[in-house]
Amino acid sequence: ARTVHGLFYVLLVALPLSGWLMVSGPDHRRPLQWFGAFDIPYLPASGATADLGGAAHGPLGWLMLVLVAVHSAAALRHQFILRDKVLARMIPPLAG
Repeated sequence: ARTVHGLFYVLLVALPLSGWLMVSGPDHRRPLQWFGAFDIPYLPASGATADLGGAAHGPLGWLMLVLVAVHSAAALRHQFILRDKVLARMIPPLAG
């Protein structure tokens, strides 16, 4: 569980940074806004570093999806197989 949580924190930083790096390259420029509220400046990136960001972004996204599935499966295992009330502590209406 600690490994998965640690990886979640790493990915919460790495995914946005790799995407930001990817769209900052001279050949990949796209408008970059934070939920339409304000513009985000581009990072100083060459084509090679933008390609590196793009190459990392996809696999990191897939890793995040896998970790979410594993995390969800573990919570369901605790609730329905181990019956140790871990999920009920996270979602109080289930405690009843």
